[in-house]
Parts: sequence; structure tokens; C-alpha cells
Amino acid sequence: MPASPACRPRSGLAVAALAALLWLPAGAAQTTPEPPPACLEAAAALRAYERQAGVNELPFVHIQARVAELGCARRETFDDPVWFERTVTLFVQTFTAQGGDWPATVAACAAADMTQLLCVDRMVARHIAGDLPPALRVTGCGTPGDWGRVGALIVEAAYREGWIWGVGAEVGVPWQRELVRAACLRGEAAPAGPT
Repeated sequence: MPASPACRPRSGLAVAALAALLWLPAGAAQTTPEPPPACLEAAAALRAYERQAGVNELPFVHIQARVAELGCARRETFDDPVWFERTVTLFVQTFTAQGGDWPATVAACAAADMTQLLCVDRMVARHIAGDLPPALRVTGCGTPGDWGRVGALIVEAAYREGWIWGVGAEVGVPWQRELVRAACLRGEAAPAGPT
């Protein structure tokens, strides 16, 4: 049975218009969004941890989350963005899962005579000496440029939390990180640091 006159296209132009409406560029029909970068997942885990953190822990948690967020936003500036993402994820996982000796460190931060500054200092030392070496054993030592980029992110994130934290990140953190990197480059376990 032939199509009725109302259903018949009047010209090839109508067919072309219909085809144009149905055509989608390659990839436009994708319905599943890509998963967020691992560094954003690490930041989200830290932000979730904030709800249970004691007041003395908060600056440390805020700074760590900012490092992950800033690094993720600037991941294309890294020589090896995958190295950054894998390292920051492993670096954060032990803390957010409260593995290793983190429960003791957190309990010490909750003591009545503990100050926020001393707590953060202990947490930073524990984080660098305890969480960074195992992460680097998995991901590698990173390029000198990427190592420096992470150091700059730490300082920027700390200053955003407050000047006292920024000064601490500029003065106290670099030498601790360099001890771990030197051990990584030698293929050794990192030297034990304060916990």
C-alpha cells in the first residue's frame, strides 16, 4: 500500500533534514560518564573523613584534600599524571582507612594536652614516613619535576589553610619528603621517622 500524501516527504530536503537530526558525532551517544580521576576520589575520601575528624586533625585533613584536588585540577602539568594519581591515592588510603598505626596517632591528637599545631606536626611526620614509602614502592619515585610539583602543591594547599600551616609546609615538610625520596632512589625502604 503506498504511503498517504501526508506521510510522503515533499522533497529530498525533508529526508536530509531528518537524517541530520538523527546523526550524532562520534562519541556523542555516550551515556556512561567517565569515572572521576583517582585523585578526586582520594580528595572525596578525605572530605568524608572530615566528619569524624577531631578538631586537632582538621587542618591536616583539609590540606591533604586540597593537595589531591589541586593536583587533579593540574594533572596535565605533570610529566606523568598517572604517577601522581596512583601515588596520591595510595598515600591517602592508609590514612582514611585508619590502617597501620594511624589509630594511635589520632588518639594522641585527641589528648587533653595536645595542641592543633603539635597534632598536625605529628600527623605530617607520620604520613610522610609511614604512608609515602609504601606508595612509592608501588608507583616509583616520580620525576624530579613531578616531585617538585607535589611539593609546590603542598605549600599552596597549606597556605590556603592558614599562614602558620604554609610556613610549616615550606620549612618542615621538604626535608622529610627528601629523606623518603632519597631512600626511594637508592631502592631502600625509607628511614623510620617520628610517629
